[in-house]
Amino acid sequence: MGFYRGYKGESGDLSRSFYSAPRIESSSKEFSICLLCPTANIGGVIGKGGVIINQIRQESGAAIKVDSFAAEGDDCMISISARRVF
Repeated sequence: MGFYRGYKGESGDLSRSFYSAPRIESSSKEFSICLLCPTANIGGVIGKGGVIINQIRQESGAAIKVDSFAAEGDDCMISISARRVF
């Protein structure tokens, strides 16, 4: 499935660990995930003038970074991180 970064810098294979991330009640943790997106589709993630990605940022409170330095034909890295109280 893909690579991810979990709580407090844990990392691993998403297919094996997606649902096994530890959750501690009433604690604040930072969670981050990195996704690969084909450069041909990144415009659909960002939206015209950044409308889509900014809406996602505003509604979720997450920090979203897109690596726009990928060469044509390569995948772009999208990093999403959020601090949330569970």
